[in-house]
Amino acid sequence: MSKIEQWINDLKPLLDEMSSTDLSELEWEKEGYKIKIVRSPVERRKQDAVQAEKKPATRPVSVKSPVVGTFHFIESKPEIGSHINKGQSIGHINSINVKHGVEMETSGKLVEIHVEEGQAVEFGQLLFTLEENVS
Repeated sequence: MSKIEQWINDLKPLLDEMSSTDLSELEWEKEGYKIKIVRSPVERRKQDAVQAEKKPATRPVSVKSPVVGTFHFIESKPEIGSHINKGQSIGHINSINVKHGVEMETSGKLVEIHVEEGQAVEFGQLLFTLEENVS
């Protein structure tokens, strides 16, 4: 087996690894010889399309204040990334000594909290953003 054939055999595991990552370029040098491999943009787009197919389709869902008042979490402030169930109430708004629950109209992952404990809120003000799976 020639040196070049041996080096190609040495490179095969690296090439396999390159095809399963987002690397677009690989340089390898051994005994004064240098090999440079560049992945074509077409191949990258194909790989990106396959990865996009693996991700579930999602859409943002805005949860807004139903009334004017003061916002309070029911228990503690939920963690970003936590799953919220449809019908679950994670807060309420106190308006003229009446508590108005803020119930989720859909299930999803909590991606952003736009309100703080004890904050005054307006009607229609954005409170939370969820990410709902639509697939």
